[in-house]
Amino acid sequence: MRSKTDLKIKFRDFFFQALKEEIDAMDRLPVQQK
Repeated sequence: MRSKTDLKIKFRDFFFQALKEEIDAMDRLPVQQK
C-alpha cells in the first residue's frame, strides 16, 4: 500500500513538473518572437 502511494506521488510530481516546464516554454516563445 505504501509503495503504491509513493508511486502515485512520484507520478503526480513528475506530471506537474512536466506541465510546469511546458507552460514555461510556451510563455517564453512569444517573448523570443517579439
